[in-house]
Order: sequence, then C-alpha cells, then structure tokens
Amino acid sequence: VAAASYHGALDGDQRQAVYERFAAGDLRVIVATSAFGMGVDFPDIRQVIHYDFPGSLEEYYQQAGRGGRDGQPSECILLYSPQDRQLQEFFIEQAYPDRAVVRGVYREMLKEGSGWIQDWQFRLPGSTPARYGRRWRSWSAPASSSRTGGIRRLAGAPVDFEEQTRLKEHAYARVNQVMDYARSRGCRHARIADYSARRRGSDLP
Repeated sequence: VAAASYHGALDGDQRQAVYERFAAGDLRVIVATSAFGMGVDFPDIRQVIHYDFPGSLEEYYQQAGRGGRDGQPSECILLYSPQDRQLQEFFIEQAYPDRAVVRGVYREMLKEGSGWIQDWQFRLPGSTPARYGRRWRSWSAPASSSRTGGIRRLAGAPVDFEEQTRLKEHAYARVNQVMDYARSRGCRHARIADYSARRRGSDLP
C-alpha cells in the first residue's frame, strides 16, 4: 500500500510534497497527526481511522467529517483503549499547570533574569499558561537586543488560578465524554447531535 506520514515535525516542503502526492492519487494512505486535517477537503476519502481518541467530541466529529464528502459511504473507525486516556491527560496537565509549577517557573526566572524581572510581581499570561517556557526563552534574549530596543516589558495580567482550574476541569470532562462515546452501544450519531445541541447553550470554549 502506497503510504506516507504527515506531522508537525516535517518542514513545509515535505508536508506539501505529501499533500500533493495524496491529492494526485499517488498515495492511498496518510498516517498523520491532526496537523493533516486542517484545511483538508478531498471528496473521496473512504476511511478515517483514529489510532488514539482525540481530546473532545468536537475534534472527533471534525476529523471524522473528512470522509465521504462526495456523499458516498465512508467509514470512521475509532480504535479505543482506556489506556489512551493517559495521552490526553498529559496534554491537559501541560496546558494547565498547577499553582506550584507556575510559582516554580517564576522563581527560576528570578534566578536567571537580568534584573528588571524583580519588579514584575509574578505576572504570567493567564490564558496561555503552557507557553511560559517559550516566553521565558524570549525574555532571556542576548543583551544586544535590549540595547537596540528589541526587548520590552510585558504588562500581562495576574494568573487567574480559579479560571485555570475551571478550564482544566472542563478539559477533563471533554475527555470523559469521548470515552463515554467510545463505550456507548447506542446511536453514536444521535449522541454527537445531542452533545452539539447542549454545547450551543454553554459559555465554555
């Protein structure tokens, strides 16, 4: 079977080459992360197989919807194992670190900072806690950037730990819903439709 892989670690040219081969019919199978699903709109995909379950029913439905866009029968297969939950839990814990982790990062920043961070008063962007590592690296840029005005203080906002806890609990609830869906013996289409109807009345992301 003519197959290829597609994931975020490939450079742009490699991803484009795989995409074009699949579009031309030279490849019958793509083994991919969710990176391949973004913007993919082929009419005749006959099977979408999930090796791991995604983090929410929205993601699952969007990815399954890549199949059968020409109106012809297609299959979506979910290979389910309860142990797959561990991967989703890892993603959630990385996205919403607890208070001790955030404070630990701040203490390390005080040690490594250039001085002005002493006046920062424990401020991190509350909506994107998982990005603190990337921002920390940007703050540790060479001194020449500071001299040329390439570094500036970020006002930011205090971390809202209550909000982060609420979002973390919601993320776990979404994983539970995918697991319930996988274990269900009823009509799965009806289950997704019911979930979507309830989501329209929610203010959660």
